[in-house]
Amino acid sequence: MAGTRFLVVGTGLLGGWILELLARTPQPAQIVAIDRDADRGLRKVNAVARGARTMGSNVALEFRAVDLAHQDQLAETVAEIAPDVVMQTASLQAWWVVNALPPPVYDKVAQAGLGAWLPMHLAPTASLMRALAAAGLSPIVVSAPFPDAVNAALGKLAPTVGLGNMDELVPMIAAEVARRLSLPESEIRVWMVGHHFHNAALLDHGTTGGAPYFLRVDAAGEEVTCRWPSDELLLAATRNYPLGAEDTPMIASSAIKNALALLAGTATFTHAPGPLALPGGYPVRLGAGKVELALPPGLAREEAVRLNLEAQRFDGIESIGADGTVRCTDRTVAIMREVFGFDCSRYSVDGAWEQARELSAAYRRVAERS
Repeated sequence: MAGTRFLVVGTGLLGGWILELLARTPQPAQIVAIDRDADRGLRKVNAVARGARTMGSNVALEFRAVDLAHQDQLAETVAEIAPDVVMQTASLQAWWVVNALPPPVYDKVAQAGLGAWLPMHLAPTASLMRALAAAGLSPIVVSAPFPDAVNAALGKLAPTVGLGNMDELVPMIAAEVARRLSLPESEIRVWMVGHHFHNAALLDHGTTGGAPYFLRVDAAGEEVTCRWPSDELLLAATRNYPLGAEDTPMIASSAIKNALALLAGTATFTHAPGPLALPGGYPVRLGAGKVELALPPGLAREEAVRLNLEAQRFDGIESIGADGTVRCTDRTVAIMREVFGFDCSRYSVDGAWEQARELSAAYRRVAERS
């Protein structure tokens, strides 16, 4: 891993945390950050550099102002940087922005699911992946913006793997089981198949939400899943977790863990959303630049994917076609029309930027008058 060059796309809340943590690990020789906000990005990189130096890091840090909407400029920039690993955090609207809407409006909008806001996450990620392809590059790409759906929509153009979501829930489950059985967490093995929806339902609303999932827990080599109702275990495991954006450091840790695992020569068992351009999250092995599903005995890939296809409807997505066309559920379409006057019935990779601009304008109109 000596000499590894990292590109961090976006210097906002998550990108900033990734920069802070990554600059203090011994692996990267160089970190380049890009953002369309030149002032924010440069200030953040300078602050990270000072903090890292204080702790003895010798990593080289650099910032470049780039707008992901400018495809040619982006392709030229990534070609010049030639990163080994890309950490993609850029989104046109953070998932927690809608939380600022007044409670009556937010309560209704929350029922639409994150799928309603797909273009905000799809547009910048698609631009990045197309720029890398145009530059003839194929680095490891660990991507944050709604990877449960974005990666599936991008198909062959998808990032290597996502981060967070399932990877947030599983460590909490392991910790809760370890506490109940008075065992070290190292003795607990969790396999979970689930969607971003489960993460949002549990952490934001204190419920499993009714969407299907798979859960198996082993303790000291013995399966213990049936000792407790799965919903009760999930609720207990997530009860005292930070709310909203306060969990960003853990999400950043998931990103760095996945990147370092992919750089390593031996495979690491973990969980991640969007592996192999699949919908939802799965147990995986990451290593030597490759991603493999690591499902437990008795759970077929087809069944795991089916669970997440059903679960994604709870997040507002009816289907994701082979051509990247995303269709939202009737319920989500109705909510978005009622609240924002916006038609989200069909999204596409090619139309993502225009749809994101229209959706952003619709949100601003409602937010300003609320």
